[in-house]
Amino acid sequence: TLVVGPRSPFIVHARDSIGRLSDAERVHSLLESTKGRIPGYGFCPWRSFRIGRRKDNFPVSGGKVCE
Repeated sequence: TLVVGPRSPFIVHARDSIGRLSDAERVHSLLESTKGRIPGYGFCPWRSFRIGRRKDNFPVSGGKVCE
């Protein structure tokens, strides 16, 4: 699973050991704004991920996950 952050074109952490998204507060709309195209990765379909909280209780916003 690839997770793309909005502040840079780089792939960020995808999921932690229990399946929750890591660094998800950085993940938002890059795939949407680029129509799913990531430099070096080509087209990547995406789906929404659920809103939740990280281990440190930081609220996590919704975004797109590239699988």
